[in-house]
Parts: sequence; C-alpha cells; structure tokens
Amino acid sequence: MSSFKPAARHKAKGLKSNTPPRTKEPEEDPTLSRGVNILQSLYRSKKLYPERLHRHNIAERLMFESKVVFGTARLINQILVFTFFLSALRLSSDEVTKRGIYQNLDLSFDFEALRGVPSLAYFVQETLPSISAKSKEFFPLSSQFFDAGVHGSLLIWDEITSFSVPMPGPEMSLKSAHFSFVAWVKTSQEFSQGYIFRKRPISRDEELTCWGWYLHAIDGPSFIYAGHDHFPTSTTSSKQISLGLKGENPVKPDEFSMLSIVVSPTEVRFFQNDRLSGTITLPRPVTDCFNNGQGLWLGDSGLELGLVRYFPIELSASLIEELMVSGDLLSDIATGSKPRVQVDNEIQSVGRSISEQVNVVSRGVEARHQEETLTGVLKEVAEHETRQFLNPPFPKYPNAKVGDQKYGGEMKDIDDEELDRPYYLLFRGPEILSTTSDEDARNMTQWPRFFGTGATFTFWYRHVDCPVASCGVFLFTAEDPIRPAGEQRCWSLWLENNAIWFDNGKDYQYPKDFVPDNFELNGGSTWRHLALVLDENTDEAKFYMDGIRAWTGDWKGIEGKGRSVKTSDCVGENKFMTIGRSSPGYTYGRPVGLHDLRLYKHLKGGKGPLTDEEIYKIFRQDTSLRFPTNSLPPAEKCATSRDDSFSDKEWVDPFGHECDWYREQSRGGRPAVCAHPIAAERCPIGCKTRLECFNKDDFDVSFIYDRIRRIESFGTNGTICLGTDEDKDTVVENCRKYVVSNRGEDGETTDPKARMWIETKDNAKTKRIDMEVCDDLERAIDIGCSFNSTIIEEWTRKVKAGGGDWTIAFWMKPDGFGALHEGRFFPHLNFYSSLSPPQHNLAIGLFENPNGEAQYFSSCGEGEFVMQNVELKAASNDGWTFVAVQRTNATVPRDISVMTDFGRWREGSNYEQCLYDETAFFRMLEFNYPVLVSPIMLSSKAIPFSKLQETYYDAVEWMPEKAGPLGRAPTTVKEDEGEGLRVEKKDFPEQSSLVAPPIIFQTVHEKADVCKFSYSETFIKQTHDRMLKLKCASPFECDEALVESSHEVLNCPGDLKEEGRVFGRDPIVVDGQTGYADLLYSVVDNGYLFRDGQLMQTEEFLSSNTGIARIILVFYTPKYGITSVLTVLADFQDPTGAKTEVVLQHYEVVEGDQLRVYMVVQIIVLVSIAIMIFDIIVNVKYLIVSWYRKQDDFDMGAEAGEVMKQVMDITIALMVIVYIFWRIPSQLSSAEDTRDIVGRMADIPWSDTAIPADEKTANFFGYVTDLMGLIDNDAFLNSFCNVVLVLSLLRLIKCTSMHPRLALLEGTIIKAWDDLWHAALLILLLMGVFAGIATWRFGSEREDFSDFERSMQTQFEMTFGEFPDGWMQNSDMQVYTVFYFMIVFLLVQNFLLAVVVEAYMAVRRDNEALETEQEFLVDIYSSLHSHLKGFREGWPTPHQLGVVIEGWKAKNSVGFYELKETKMFRSPESIGKFLKFYKHYDFLSPTKIGLYGAEKTDPEEKRAQELELRLAKAMGVNVPSLKEEAGTALRRYQRRKDGRRESDSELGDTPAAYAAAPPWAGSAPSGHSAMLMQGLAPQDPQALIASQKAAADALAMVESLKEEMASRFQASNSQVALVKDRVRNVDVKMDMLIRMVRDGPNAGASKTSALGNGGLGYGGLAVEASQLADLPSESSVDKADQARPPEAPVVDQLPGNGVFRNAQADLTFLQQGPSDRQ
Repeated sequence: MSSFKPAARHKAKGLKSNTPPRTKEPEEDPTLSRGVNILQSLYRSKKLYPERLHRHNIAERLMFESKVVFGTARLINQILVFTFFLSALRLSSDEVTKRGIYQNLDLSFDFEALRGVPSLAYFVQETLPSISAKSKEFFPLSSQFFDAGVHGSLLIWDEITSFSVPMPGPEMSLKSAHFSFVAWVKTSQEFSQGYIFRKRPISRDEELTCWGWYLHAIDGPSFIYAGHDHFPTSTTSSKQISLGLKGENPVKPDEFSMLSIVVSPTEVRFFQNDRLSGTITLPRPVTDCFNNGQGLWLGDSGLELGLVRYFPIELSASLIEELMVSGDLLSDIATGSKPRVQVDNEIQSVGRSISEQVNVVSRGVEARHQEETLTGVLKEVAEHETRQFLNPPFPKYPNAKVGDQKYGGEMKDIDDEELDRPYYLLFRGPEILSTTSDEDARNMTQWPRFFGTGATFTFWYRHVDCPVASCGVFLFTAEDPIRPAGEQRCWSLWLENNAIWFDNGKDYQYPKDFVPDNFELNGGSTWRHLALVLDENTDEAKFYMDGIRAWTGDWKGIEGKGRSVKTSDCVGENKFMTIGRSSPGYTYGRPVGLHDLRLYKHLKGGKGPLTDEEIYKIFRQDTSLRFPTNSLPPAEKCATSRDDSFSDKEWVDPFGHECDWYREQSRGGRPAVCAHPIAAERCPIGCKTRLECFNKDDFDVSFIYDRIRRIESFGTNGTICLGTDEDKDTVVENCRKYVVSNRGEDGETTDPKARMWIETKDNAKTKRIDMEVCDDLERAIDIGCSFNSTIIEEWTRKVKAGGGDWTIAFWMKPDGFGALHEGRFFPHLNFYSSLSPPQHNLAIGLFENPNGEAQYFSSCGEGEFVMQNVELKAASNDGWTFVAVQRTNATVPRDISVMTDFGRWREGSNYEQCLYDETAFFRMLEFNYPVLVSPIMLSSKAIPFSKLQETYYDAVEWMPEKAGPLGRAPTTVKEDEGEGLRVEKKDFPEQSSLVAPPIIFQTVHEKADVCKFSYSETFIKQTHDRMLKLKCASPFECDEALVESSHEVLNCPGDLKEEGRVFGRDPIVVDGQTGYADLLYSVVDNGYLFRDGQLMQTEEFLSSNTGIARIILVFYTPKYGITSVLTVLADFQDPTGAKTEVVLQHYEVVEGDQLRVYMVVQIIVLVSIAIMIFDIIVNVKYLIVSWYRKQDDFDMGAEAGEVMKQVMDITIALMVIVYIFWRIPSQLSSAEDTRDIVGRMADIPWSDTAIPADEKTANFFGYVTDLMGLIDNDAFLNSFCNVVLVLSLLRLIKCTSMHPRLALLEGTIIKAWDDLWHAALLILLLMGVFAGIATWRFGSEREDFSDFERSMQTQFEMTFGEFPDGWMQNSDMQVYTVFYFMIVFLLVQNFLLAVVVEAYMAVRRDNEALETEQEFLVDIYSSLHSHLKGFREGWPTPHQLGVVIEGWKAKNSVGFYELKETKMFRSPESIGKFLKFYKHYDFLSPTKIGLYGAEKTDPEEKRAQELELRLAKAMGVNVPSLKEEAGTALRRYQRRKDGRRESDSELGDTPAAYAAAPPWAGSAPSGHSAMLMQGLAPQDPQALIASQKAAADALAMVESLKEEMASRFQASNSQVALVKDRVRNVDVKMDMLIRMVRDGPNAGASKTSALGNGGLGYGGLAVEASQLADLPSESSVDKADQARPPEAPVVDQLPGNGVFRNAQADLTFLQQGPSDRQ
C-alpha cells in the first residue's frame, strides 16, 4: 500500500494544482508508515526507476519549456493580432490598387516633372496647361470619348488676332436648328462695318452668305443667312436675309466685349457681354450650304477677334453668363469637354487653295467670254442705231411751243357711249417739253377755271431717263399775279420717279413710294396715263396711274392749312398756268413727254368728280380714233399684264443669249444691249422696252415651304411628303386596310377611284411609288419635308370661291446623277389628295411627251374621270428649271397651260374642274428623284403669263447661285424622329475617372505697406518714380491705380488676405487655409473672363502675391470603389523659388461581403486583444505582488524590461481598441459618405440654367472641402494605425525572445544598445556639423544643400554612395565630399558595423553555451507534448518543478527519491514516467564525477585536462583531487576566519558568532547553524541574521576563489573558455544564493520546505567553486598545502553540501576513489 501523497501547490506563487482532488486516506501508524515509505522509495529508486537526470539541465529545461509554451502562446497571439489587423487593413485599404492608381496618374501627369517646377512663370505657362490637358483624359464623358466631330462644339478661332482683311478660317457646317456663336470682339476707332465671320456658298456673287455674323460700328450686330437657299415668298426680292438691331446696342471701340448670337428655328437673340441686346424673329429657319471646302472667312479691317466658338445648342442668358464668368459652359467644364479645335488639315488647305485658283480662272474665262459676246451685241446695237437714225421706225415727237399761249378751245364730248363727260383739251401733243426761260416761258392763259367746284386732269405722260435715284419736274403751276406776294401760286403738280408733289398756296402734300418700284415713272419710250382728281366734296386729291387710283390724300396739305378744292383755282384775269417748269424762273424743268391733256370741270348740281371706273375708261380709250394723226402707237403705251403680246418670246441671238441675258445685262449697268433691234422687240419684259401698266392685281400668292428644300430619296422610287394634318403611322395603317379591302383575286385593285392613278402609273416611263405596296410607302415617307396643310386648305377654298382658277409654280433642280433618267432630268412632282385610294389632281413627269408633261385630272361624276396633259419644255440637266402650271376655269374658254422657264404650252379645256377632295387640292407630294425644290407658289388666280415671266426673271438671276441646303434641313423634325447629332463613343481606357473638374486654390498675401528692410521701401518708391518718368510720361499713359500707388509696381508680401474678393471669387477654407478657389479650366483655357463687371485676364489669376497654390483633382475608380484626391501643392513664397509637392490621397468604400468579412476580422482582432489583455493582467499582477512582497528590495532595474513590456502591451491594446472603434463607424458609413459627397459632386446640375453659376461653383467647392475632410480624417487614422503597427512590430520582436534561436535580433539590440546609442549621438553630431557647413557654403548655389533639412537628406543619401552631381567640379565641394566620406562613410559606418557584429557574436556564444535548447519547431513540439503529458500524468507544472530543482545547487543529478521528496507528483508512477520521458534527452544525462571532479565529455576539455596532468607530472607538481581541493578550500577559509576571530572571540554562539564561523568549521553544527545546514529557515529575527551572515561568508569565499583563479591561471583560449564557463556557473549559483539571502524568512521557508532534507547548503557552493582550482596555480595557494596529501575531512566538515543527502553520504563519497565515484 502506497502512502505517497500529492504535494500541496505553492500558494505564494498563486499557482493552482492541475492534479484532480483525491479522497483522504485513513490514518496509519506514523512509525510504520515512515519505514514502509523509506523501503518503498529505496526499492523504486534503485530497482524500478534507477534513472537520474542532470540536476541543472533538467531545471533549465523545465523552465525553458514553460517559457516556450507561454512565449509561443504570446507570439501566436501577437501574430494573430498583427495578421488579422493587417488583414482588416487590407480589406479596408487595397494598397495594390492604390499603387496602380498612383502609377497610372504618375504616368499621365509625370509627378517628377510636377515636383521640379522652378518658378511661378513656369507653373503658369507650362504646368497648369499640362495638368489641364491631361486631366481631360480622365473624364469618361469628355468630348474626347463622346466625339460629336464637327457637329459638336467648335473652337473656330483661338488666339486674339487683329485683322486688316478677311482671313480664311476652318471648314464647318451646321447640323442643328439651335446653335450659338460666341466671340471676344474689339473694334478700332476706324472700323465701320464688316463680318465677324461668314460662310459663303459657291457663287459668283461674293456678297451672298450662307450664314454669317455681321457687325456695324453704329447699328451693332446682325445675322445674315440664306444666301444659298433663300427664295423670296413676299414682296421683297432680297437674295438673302439680314436681321439686325439697327443701332440699339453699338459696340464700344477699343474695348473687348463678348458678343453672342443665339439662333433657334424661330428667332435670333443678340447678347453683349451678359446683357441681352435684342431679339428678332426669324422669317424661316437657318440651313447650311456646301461651299466645296472653302470654309469660313473671318474678320475684317479694324476688327480684333479671339475665342470664336460655336455651340450646337441654344445658349440661354445664364449659359452666356457661365461663358463670361467661367470661360466655358459649366456642363462642359464638369465633363472635361471643350470645343473641338476646328483647323484645316494639309489636304484641306491644299484643296482650298486649288479650288480658289480654279474659281479665279473660271471667273476670268467667263468674264472674257462675256466681254466678247457683249462686244458683238453692242456692235449690232450700234449698227441698228445708225439705221434707226437714218430711217426712224417711229415719228419724232416735236418739242412743244414756248411762250404765252392763249387757250381758245371749247368744251367737247367724247364720241362714245361709255363715257358722257365734256372736257377741255388743254394740250394736244404728243410733244416734248423743251427747256424754256422766263423770256419764252410756256404759259397758258385764259384757260378754264374751276373756282367754286372741282376738276380732273388726265393726260399721257412719258418721264425722262433718270441717271440718279430720282428725277422730277414741275408739270403744272397755276399762278395769279394780282395776289399778294408769296401767295401768287394757286396750285401746282410735281411729278417724280417715285413721288408726286402738289400745293395750293399755303400747304402741300409730298407722297412718296406709294407704288411698287416696277410701276414707278421711268424713262424710255413708254407712255403712262395719269390723272389728278380734285374732289370738291371731300377736299381730297386723287392720283391715278394707268386708270387705277394710286394715291388719295388731303388737298389742304399735310397740316390742313391750305385752301379747299373749291377755292384753290386762280380767279384773276391775268392768271396763267405754266407747263413743264416752276415760276418764276425756269427751275425743275425736264424734257418730258405730254399728250392729250384734258380738264374735266365738275359741274355744279350736275355730275361731280369722275369715278374710278370713268378714269379707267378714259385710260382704255383708243386715242387714235380722236387723234388719227397725233395718236400714240400702241407699242409705246404701257401694256396690261393680260395682254398676250406683252411677254418675252423664245428667241436666241447669234451669240446664244436669250431674253434673260439681256435683262441681266441691262440691269447690270449695260442698258445699251437692249437697243438690239430684235431684243427690244422680243424681250419687252426682259429689256423693259415696254412697261406694264400700273395695276393692283392681287394674285393672292401663298407658298408651301419657306426656303429651297433638298428632297432626298427615302424609298427606292422616291419620297412622300405629308401635310401636317397627316400622320405617317395612320397613312401606313390606312394603306394596309385599303389594300386588304380592295385587292381582287388577281391581286389587282378593284377600287374604281384608283383607276386614273393606275393608268398614270402604268404609263409613266420613269420611277413611281406603288402606293399599294405599303412597306414601300412607309419607307418612302419623309416627315422632314412635311408642309402646312392649312395653307393648302385655305388656298383650295379660295380657288373654289374664285371660280376654279389656280396657278402652281416652282423651281426644281436635279440633285446629283441620281436625279437623271437616261442622262436627262425630268421634273417629277405629283400632287395627291389621297393615298388610299391613290388619287392625284396633278401629276408632273415623263409620260407620253419626250420632255415630260403635266397631267391634270378631274372627277365630276361618279366613276367619271378626265385627264388632260400639257407638254413641258426641256428641263436643264444641271441647273434650275422653272415650272408653272396654270388653270383657267372661271372664264370661257377654259384652258390649262404649262410654263417651263419662260416658254409656255397651252391647251384648251372644255370640262369643269372637280377635285377628288373638295377641301384640299392635295395633301401629299410625291417626288420620284432626289431634287432641290423651291417653295411651291400657289395662287387662287390664273396669273398672267407676263407676270409669270417676271417671276421667272426675278429669280433667274440668282437661282444659279442657290446651291440649296447641305443635306436635310437642321430643323426640329429630327428631334421628332428621335434622331439628333450623332455622337461617337470611344473607349475610355482609364480605370479612374475625374468626378468633377479640377480646382485651383491659392492663398493671397496683401500688399504690405511696410517692408522688412527699410531700404526696400525706398527702392520701391524709386522704381515707381522711374516708371512715371520713363514709362508713363507723355505721350504714354498708365492706369490711374498704377500711377497713384507705388506698390502696384513692386511690393513686399504682407499678411494673408482673408476677406474681400479676388478675381471675382469669395474666400473659402481648404485644409485649414483661407484662400480663393477657381476652376482650373476657366483659368487655363481662356484668355479673358468677365467678373465683377469688368474684363479680367486669366494670366493675372496667379501673381507675385500668391502664397501657396493647390491644384485639386478628385478621381473615382468604380471598379474598386476608391475615391482619390490628387493635390499639386506649390509654394511660391519660398526664397529658393517654387517648391512643389504631389500628394495622392485615397478614400475607399467598404461594403457588402467585403464589409462583413472586415467586421469578422476586426472581431477576431478584438478577441486576440482580449487574450492579450488577460495576459497583461496576469503579468501586471505578478509584478505588483513581487513589488508588494519585496518593496524596498524590489530591483526595478532588473525588472525594467518586464515593466516596459507590459507598458508596451497596454499601449498597443488600448491603441488597437481605439483605432478599431474609431475606424468601424467610418467604414460602415464609407459607402454612404462616398455616395453623399462624391454623388452630390457628380450630380451638380451644371447644365441647369435655372441655378446661378456662382451657386453651382460654390456648392462644388463645398463638396470638395467635405471630401478633403473625410480624407484628412482617414489620413489621421492611417497615421494612428501606422504607430500601432510599429508598436506591434516591436512587440512581435519582443515576443521572439521566447526561444534563443529567435532572440538573435532582440539580444543583439540589447547587448549593442549602449554602444548604438552613443554611436548615434556621434553620427548626429558629425552629420549636423557637416550639414551646417554644406548649407552655408553651397546652399546659395545647389538645390541639394538649399537648407539644413535638405543637406541632411543629401548626406543620408551619400551614406549609401549617392554623391552629389558635379561634386568634382568645385574644389570646396571636393574637400567637403572627401572629408565626409572618410569620417562618416568609412569610419563611423564601420564603427556601427563593428558594434552590431560584436553584439551578435556575444549573443551567438550565449546560445552555443545553452545545452537544453533544440531547433525552434522541435522545442515547441516537445514543450507542448511535455505539458500535455504532464497534465495527463499528474506532473507538476514545469516552471514550479524547475524552480525547485534549480534550488538544489549542490546536487549533480536528481532521481526518483529526490522527486518523491518534493511531494509535487500525483503518484510514484507519474515520477517514473517523468524520468523515462526526459531520459531520452542527451543533455539531461547526469555528469560523472571522477577523481578530479566532473568527467570531461568535450574532446577539447579532455585534451586540456590531459595536458594539465602531464604538465604537472613533468614539473613534479601534485595535481589535487576533488577531495583535496575541497580540503584546501576549507583550510583557506579557516585561515581567513582565524584572522578575524581575534576580534570576534567574544561573540559566542550568537548571530554574530555564527557569522564569524562557517557551518562546516569545527564540530557538528548546532543551533542556527544546524537549522541553516538542514535548509530550514529560522523563524525568528536572530536566526534570520545568522543565516544571512553565513551566506555572506560563503559568498566571500567564492569570490576569493574566483579572484585567485584569475590571478594564477594563464593558458590557451580553450582553457580560458573552460574557466569562464566555470566562473559563469558559479555566478549563477551566487545569484540564487543572493536572492535567498535577500528574500528573507518567508522565501527561505518556502524554498526549504520544497527542498526537503538536503536543503540548499553552502557547502555545495564551495565545492562547485573549488572546481575553479582544478588546474595548477603558482600564486595564491600555499605550496605546502599542494605537496601534502589531503587529509580526510571529518564528517561534520562537509555537512549538507547539496551533493549527497546527509553527512554520512558525504564521507562515503570522499573515501571512495575516483573510479568508484558516481
């Protein structure tokens, strides 16, 4: 039965037992139990468990295993903290992506170049434009990636340029109906008018303009357009449209203004700067033209232009303000877009040059041909005039008689039934009123008076040829000489080209331009019938031309002060009437023609004033019946428009010219050509050899289309244009329904209403659209050519109301070769009233007649259809052809005629006109070929042929110049179709994109009134004075501010400006600095900006007063959710110039799975930190308990490392916790923050014109500031995290001390720390001195030594061999570099290396001296295995057991008996398993003790011992054995004590006496000595003092032995190492003894209770120390003692020495020989 009891755990250490609780065994007889236990222990120790372990190594191994286990746990925990903390950082911060973003931006912006900005000027001129250009590549919505090509915004002209003549510009075209032009314009004082720019069509007329911007110095801007497709649809006959403000807002000369013109389909608006100058309604939309690559023409003399831009949008007032304030549209700035720079490439330039030269040659050839033909015509004219002079075709009209002529005629009646009115024939004629004078004046006396009534004057009149704008003549003047002076003129009549004048003595009337120009009085051979009715009933004057009243007005004059009609005539007997002059004096006379002058005197009570009908009848009378010999030939009278003879004939002169050429030449300054004998006859309209009589015919003309249209072929066989009341989808749907319901079995249409259409389609020899194939019909419909159906309906209503007469006329031109049929062009145009069924009232095309024909259809009864066709003349294959179709239905005979150019075919028509649709003549148009077509003229009357010819002539001059629009017209039709300007999307190659436009922020210094240096102020004033004398003196003039303030020239920077506006901006705060921000693109891409009511040059944004400039670019990488802010920071106040830094900061989004994983990882980190905190608590508690127990004796220096480690652990734990709980909220809100700030930044409504530009930019700056705040907070957290990581790294290094193989770094640093510290001080001192010297000597010349900090950086680089560039070129630099190299590089750097190497070697030697450690992983495995096995088998904790065993200093080995006595094992079996488990370690085998001590196992040591013995024998020296060494040590100590005993003999057996005698001196120990030798701590103060004194004596003896050994031994290196190892072993035991003495009673009690019978014992320490004397000595040992054989010590001389269990065992050991010792 075993009485083995588990040992109680060490309570003072706070350790807990890992042994399960056991039930209390029954008590036994103590004597019997003790005997049995002894026997059992002896048996087990000798037989069952004979294994013994090396005492020191097993203790060291056990404590090492404990250290490894707990150290591994700490290391793993720290690795977990570090790993998961880094994992969390990796999850929240993608450094690889950030690096990729950095490299990408670096590649684009060249950070190195940005950091090398030398000056402010370079920064402004080079850096800012470079950043601006590169940044635009990072906008995914930039115009670089959404390219509208030449259809988008264009920069037509960039640089500010002064023009002396128009200069060719780039080619461009309009593709939008809404567009705007903007230009900076300055005019000179000499500027009068000219184009800002214009686009010219291909035309001989250089005044024609497709579209252009015109500027007049007084009238202001105007918009001119439509020179290529304008077709006048009103009474105006202009070739193009000009719209201007007429002086409402002139441009100030010598002052830049931003002019804008905004064009929409309905109006044009003019802006000057940001103010609307005016709005004008457009008569029609604007179209573009083709000009064969000739491009634009810009500028004119006296104009200065710059930044001429085109926008394919309609700019609003707010957008124009954006252009002025920001330089570009904010929507473009926000997307990095800018107008495309429109420049000609080399091919276009060469093509333009060649085209210009070809045009010049062509114009020259044409002009020469014209001159040749003109010469031939004029030659014929000259010959004709000669013949005419010899044989005049008409009688010469005589000159009228001069002088006074008495009227003697009587009142006569007209011999016809139409008019029963008597009249007075005052002048017969026809005669020419020749020049007269007062002496031979042509006066008529005694002519009938009309005083008291009214009168009517009628006559035929021929005006003179007028070489100027207007020519007039006083035709009649009635005077009465008896009237007072000034009132002698009774009345008069003045005739002028375009006006009349009459007065009645006191007032007058002067009406002008009351008839159209073509009816004005003009010269030539045409006689006009005129009449003046003076109505006595209304006091009105009525003026008639050619039987038609032309004007009616008040006879009393403008102010009504004249006489009435009844009182106007003269009443005196001497009254007279002059003819052809004024009186007195012959003035305003002209050789005009006069014939048949009549006076109709209104009878009182009878017939009153002549009516309009009566006047017209007089005009229509044939005067040849009354005046057969003096009548006017009909050919010389004006002709009525319906006179068939009044028309130009189809005729070609010998030179190939027709009447249109003669008309052109006569109106172009060569009227003589119309004197050609045949031309005058054949071309009465073209040559105006016969004028049209005045009429007020209103042909009620309307037009569909407002300009020339380009009709493209939408379908295979043509294009369908719908009226506005027709819908394409409805038309197609009706077609499908109609086809289904009217298709017969044979596939043909059964509807009789379509019969005529089918016949026409079948008879057509060219293309026709099959209206029954609905898919073809759908493809053919072009809603872009729709027309107003209301116009058609109104016109149809008027046609029906007028009896059915109508006229349709248009011009048509083939559009390319696709419009030709078999090489010829045939006009094709069909007028449909319905498509389902297909019915047309008029069809024009190629049918039966070879030149084409017009087919007219009528359906007046059910199933009755009539068709009549009229042939066309041949049309031009490459030019315009005029086509007019006319129907006469109201009068009989009815007819239909077709006019092609000015030739006509007519055919009679005896059937009524009946329309298919009585409400509209047509609702659809069919064009079968691509053509250009003019507005289609519609008239509800049959326009006379002469009028149609005039219409033709009015247009034929300029129609060849009308090239038509370029493609389809840019109207809102495209918008209706869902189309628009095509944009080409290009691939966006960048991963990061700019969120918003870059901003530039600057701090501005005030201009200081006082400089730092007194002379600086004087110098500034002197410079200002010189400026006034040299630069601002007459005739030159400087600005007032520059003249008054000297600080405007030079100034010293003052305080930072924090209030007020700078460059039109308010201050903002960025990164804690107050400054002024602006959009980078506004500053860089524009020369001028208009802010605060004045024009500012952008080059002045950054000035000499700028302190710091920041360029901030905000990027977002969608793929990785990273917001990046690139900041280029430039400091311009640095004395060395500009200092530039480039900083790239990031703000990342963590969300979704990534966020969830991040939270899990952070929780793991917190759990690891909790474990770390628990470990901290345990360790801190241990330190506190140790301090509390020892207090004054607590060695703070020895425990400093542990204290610092705990402080570091606490710091790391707190910082990690703070960081995590600070970082997690920001990560949780990162997505929302990004969405909030970046999203708001990206969603700024830049294009919203309702929001002011300042508000949008202010919001943008605010969002940027908020984003910078987020990034700054993130940057602070990153800095905080960096500190945490560094501390964690240090703790990780500290944790590696758990194993010697890993503790190399920590051990090296600790051992070298002192040397490193002092070496660092030395290095800093030397480098500081060198840096100071270099900064002073080279700082003014070299950037790398510009200041102390930069010099230190340069020297640090020199430490690694990077020497300054060009250091060999300067002798001072050579000396400096060589000295630095020798002192710092060669010497100090090698000092550091030597310190580190020495410390490392020391650590390595320490590790080599350790016997109990193995490879790192093996030790971890072994330690964990032993801990687990010990827990399972009931072993004590390794640290506890190791401490106990380490306390047995005198023991060489331990076995079962010693371990059992500790009572720390659960059972004897567990002790046995413990011994067997550790026996397999070689280093735990016990050391064998021989004659001379422990046997040597190391070959070197064995060799050293053999040499020692041989040397001693050779020298005759006795080598002491272990036993002799022990005796020698005792005797030496005894002699030393005897020397002190003389003074201490009185002490006796007291604590003092005990201190004077060692425990092994004298007889057997007793009292306190016995207690101490048995390892039992005394429990009273006196015993404590005794034990401490004894221990001190033992220590003194050991120290003496060590000193003696050091002085008497000199040997080889291996022997020295052996001695050092032994000394070190003694030192360890000394430390243990010192701690025991220091710890006091409690510690002693606890230790001795654990050691059992053997105790600690000082004898063991002495024996251990005596081994230092194994080698011979020559100094400190008595030779007699060495020669004398050792005496056997008495038993009590070696009590409790720690090697054996008791004194008897000690004696036995000493008596044995070396070979018998164990």
